[in-house]
Parts: sequence; C-alpha cells; structure tokens
Amino acid sequence: MRLLLVTLLLFVNQNARGAIEQKQTVIEGAKASVLVDPELWNKKLIVVAHGYVPGDRPLLDPLNKNDQHFALFLESGWMVAATSYRRNGLIIRDAITDLELLYDWVVDEYDRPELTIVHGSSMGGMIVSLIAEQDQSRFDAALATGAALRLKEEKNPLALKHQPLIPLLFLSNRSEIKGPAAYQKKSLKNGKNAALWQVDRDGHVNLNTKERFQANQALELWLAKGEIELTRDGTIDMSPEKSGTELIDGVLNVPIRKIRKSYGNLTLDLIRSDLEAIGLKLGDRVKVTYQNQSHACLIGTSYGDVKVGEWVLFQRADGYYLLSRNFADAASTLGISLGDTIQLTLAEG
Repeated sequence: MRLLLVTLLLFVNQNARGAIEQKQTVIEGAKASVLVDPELWNKKLIVVAHGYVPGDRPLLDPLNKNDQHFALFLESGWMVAATSYRRNGLIIRDAITDLELLYDWVVDEYDRPELTIVHGSSMGGMIVSLIAEQDQSRFDAALATGAALRLKEEKNPLALKHQPLIPLLFLSNRSEIKGPAAYQKKSLKNGKNAALWQVDRDGHVNLNTKERFQANQALELWLAKGEIELTRDGTIDMSPEKSGTELIDGVLNVPIRKIRKSYGNLTLDLIRSDLEAIGLKLGDRVKVTYQNQSHACLIGTSYGDVKVGEWVLFQRADGYYLLSRNFADAASTLGISLGDTIQLTLAEG
C-alpha cells in the first residue's frame, strides 16, 4: 500500500467518558479520517462509504468530531473511519479499493479490529452491497442505508450477484424500499439471506443515529448468534420538543444549525410545531428570506419533490428541517454562514 501522509492532526473533544481523537491522512489521493476514544475503544470499527458527491466538488474530510451522527457509536467504544474516495462523482470500483486501503491504514495505526462493519449510504449503499458479495478478510458485515442499487459506472461496471457472503442489512425509508426488496427476494432465491428493515418515513437516507445504531446492533447479534429478523420496522422517533426558532410578528426567525459543505444543504433549528404556529403544513409554500434575498420554497418530504434548482424544505429523521436546492447549493446561493438566521413567512398567493 502506498501511503502519502500529508498531515496528521489530533483533535481532542472532552466529553463525559473520555477524549475523542481524530486522525487525518491522505491515501492514494483520498482524504481519510478516524474518530475514536482510545481509552474506550472496544476493538470494533465502523468504516463509512459515503454517497454521491458531484465531480466538480473538492475532496473534503468526511468526518467531523463535533458531528452527532456517530456519537452513539463513539460513546459505546466504536472507532469510526471514513474516506472521501480518491475523486468525487460516480465512483464504485475505486471506492471499494479506497475503503480497503482505509481499513489497512487503521490496522497500521491502531491494531487489527476484532469486528468491522461497513456502512454505506445511497451510492455508498451500492458499494457496500458489492463488498458484501466479495470474499472478505477485512469486513465482517454491511449496513446499506438508502441503497442506490441501480448505479453503474460507465466503464467496466460491477454488477450485483444477489449472493451476499457476509451479513447484509438494508435500512430503507418507505419511499425507496423497492430496490432493496427486489435484492432481498433474489438473494433468498439464491439461498442467501439479506435483511431489510423499513423506516416508516419518506425521503432519501432520511434516517437518524438511533435507527442506524439499532441496525448495527442487529448485525452484531447476527454475527454472534447467526440470527436476525429479516424484515421489521426499524423506525425510532427522535423529534425534539423545542427549537431555537423565534416567532416575532408572524415571522419565524430560524438559526442555521449545520451546513453540509459537500452539497450546501442547510439544517435549520426548526421543528414542525414552529411551522404550524404560522399555519404552514406539508405541501404549502413558504418564503425564505436572508438579508436582501427571498426565495419561494415548497414544504415537502424530499429533494425530488421539486425540479432541479428549486427550493425545498423537509423534515429530517432527527426532527429538524433541511433547507435545500435540488442539485444546487443553498448555502452558496444565500451566502450564509453557520449560526446566521433566516426568516420564514407565508408565501404570497
């Protein structure tokens, strides 16, 4: 393995149980990162296969030590490792290699894990499904969330065989269940088991950290006891009771909780009761205002509810709302920063 160490950074995040360490490096051009509490590490590893990122975007460190996405895993002693892949765009074959190189780097830096589960979302779900069909010396099980199973690279594409060789669990929203259901049916015909858990919520990979953690625990038990519920409801409600939004004279003043750099999507400190306070519901249009800009926005369930370039506001699995432009960059369009505030009002007409 050729390893180019461009930078090695250690970050410390004090918490109730210990100190989270982050290591960053570059492997074959891919930005790789690890999060772990060395004192808590139970020799278990999550390897993350991310989804599609447009080819013109810069490669970014895939992990953030302050992100709550993997907090439950870290608090439970897991190590989390991720890679940007060596390039963005539709990348599958090389992404598998990059994930293998990431695993090898973790072994060199820390030790060989006793258990490794690979997680993949959207395009990453296709990637980990293919990994599950390969003879493995690295990965013990695979969790595919919102798996985009129809994706194929133009040159030398890899095709699914529907014969997983390691435990494979699909965790899917009800609105994108068909692909994983077809995979499960074909795999059972081939004498292989693939589990499919449905989350009773619309959207694309609209899943929260408790639902992922629960599915991961099920894979652990599958490995330990050889049993799993092949189909079940995997929904867990995490809706918050309060938000940071203020209602002043019929205007919702909404803080920005998070900006996703790879897409420019904005997570708002906004919950359903805030919208209901000014009479807004699913299917309505809202006016989004920031400084001297205003945009009409649909309150929907997912990105695909609007045409390319249009604005959509929908509730995520953690109960907070996401503001997005379909296949465009909401943050760059607005010129907004983390902690800024936008205004939401009833759209005219």
